Amino acid sequence: MCQSGLAGDIFQTTYGTHPDIGMKGEIILATYLESLIEERELFPAPYMYIPYIVQRDRDGGFPDKMGMAQQAKILMKSKRVNTGRLIGMMTKIRDERTGEVRQDGRIVKHLTSRDKAKLDEAHQINQQILVEAGAHPDSIFTGVYESGNP
Repeated sequence: MCQSGLAGDIFQTTYGTHPDIGMKGEIILATYLESLIEERELFPAPYMYIPYIVQRDRDGGFPDKMGMAQQAKILMKSKRVNTGRLIGMMTKIRDERTGEVRQDGRIVKHLTSRDKAKLDEAHQINQQILVEAGAHPDSIFTGVYESGNP
């Protein structure tokens, strides 16, 4: 028997490079845009990951299985991530309850078209905020989908 109806507060981070400032060492999620919570059910807030995870996002995510050599390669590439000039915005959504925890302990979660549309909207808002904050438009990239609070 499996337990169905799992939601996960799915989120995605959008990053950009700023010529003068970055978020290294900043307190993440210290502020948020309350109006978007009420109007669009989006929770956007400033966010910054460690360089290893930023590199994962630049590379399009981690493979399902990864050996030590591959981990070391990503770690070495992440040393070149200039978090001193990187700014980021994260937006959580209230995703639909389409996931399940199976009897063997596996968790299966698929995003619906509604979930993806909300995340796309969030990315557009985040991109606009980052550009208005001074990030170069060509530097913008988006992280992988993640879950914050199942």
